Amino acid sequence: VAMNEGLDVDVVVVGAGLAGLSASIAAARTGASVVLVDARDEIGGRARSDRAGDAIVNHGPHALYSAGEATRLLREYGVSVAGSMPLQRGFGWWRHGERRRALDRQATGGLLGVTTLLHSMRRRCVDEAQGRSLRQWLDAEVPADARPLVEMMLRTTTYAADPDHTDAAAALAQLRRGARGVRYLDGGWQRIVDGLVAVALELGVRIEHDRVVEVTAGDEAVRVTASHNSIRAGAVVVATGGPGHAHRLTGQRSEQLGMWAKRARPVQAYCLEVVLASRTGRGTALYGTDVPLYLVDHATDARLAPDSQAVLHGLIYEPDLCPDLDPRAELETALDAVEPGWRDRTIKIIERRRMVVAHDRPQPHASGADTPQIATADLPGVWFAGDWITAKGWLADAAMSSGDDAGRAAATRATATTAAPSPLPFCR
Repeated sequence: VAMNEGLDVDVVVVGAGLAGLSASIAAARTGASVVLVDARDEIGGRARSDRAGDAIVNHGPHALYSAGEATRLLREYGVSVAGSMPLQRGFGWWRHGERRRALDRQATGGLLGVTTLLHSMRRRCVDEAQGRSLRQWLDAEVPADARPLVEMMLRTTTYAADPDHTDAAAALAQLRRGARGVRYLDGGWQRIVDGLVAVALELGVRIEHDRVVEVTAGDEAVRVTASHNSIRAGAVVVATGGPGHAHRLTGQRSEQLGMWAKRARPVQAYCLEVVLASRTGRGTALYGTDVPLYLVDHATDARLAPDSQAVLHGLIYEPDLCPDLDPRAELETALDAVEPGWRDRTIKIIERRRMVVAHDRPQPHASGADTPQIATADLPGVWFAGDWITAKGWLADAAMSSGDDAGRAAATRATATTAAPSPLPFCR
């Protein structure tokens, strides 16, 4: 069915990752008509999972925070996902190019390291860290011997390794959130994507595959122009990429959005996913204390592969901060230590050299207009969602919470200004 130029829908959502799916569901739950547009044939963005033989591999290591907004919203939407808290089988530290045992004092700082870490999780520490960079807080509050352990835990919960450009209070709040538990999901994060898609379709959301090239704001309606057609909507949620992409899509017309784009500091990682036909021990859970390394077999705690197989997620946090470190070589050396002979048992290796973990992070000394929000005053009818809007958490929590907020706000505006029929698909 062709869509003519004058046809209105209430809300168009651009981008079908976790933020866009959440925005679509939130808008549709209010009764708004919704079209969700994504350029890719596969829905889900970086939350998708891939098949590697009989194994399921996420795009980088993923964990669902039990106390996070994503968990709350999945429950609210009626999306059920199964999984387990990681038991850290085969736990150890990676230090000076070798595996160290769990109680190694040099790696952990001994009792001082543990007590400092526990102290850092108190609510009072979050309050006292307001307005400081993570480096300022670490220098003032964490003894040198305890620092490797505290920094490792902060990296693991935030995926950020740049203390100069990370807000201390936000990082410590995420550390507290992580202390309440995470889950590795059976079937990978594709289960979240599939569940959200099912809810969206049940609510009447139309999912279309097209590349949006421009979003034109307006007081009464918003024009969304795609490669094959355009649509006039009451409101739009831009939920693809970061603030820079949103700024380009909206014609660089917003000074506020342009400032957010200029200030953004994306979080990137080097990822190496390795599927093995068998594991040598009970599992692997290896964390670097002198290099920003993570190497964990997720298949020991989640149903991701047949019992005999291993799904190892290796990661170097923000590798650009370590120009002398060869990420792949470091991870392969770690694999040699924990899974001797792993090359002979390899089913699949997936390398992601510069994977975007988040398009921005909570930054120190940012307040008010400096902090990305779901809307700007100079783009009427346009809302934003994504992992770069971190008012309610990091990572998937940021994506889904901003999507939910933006979807509801867009629907409220749209239904107040338009009387839209059921949405029709973009024509090909």
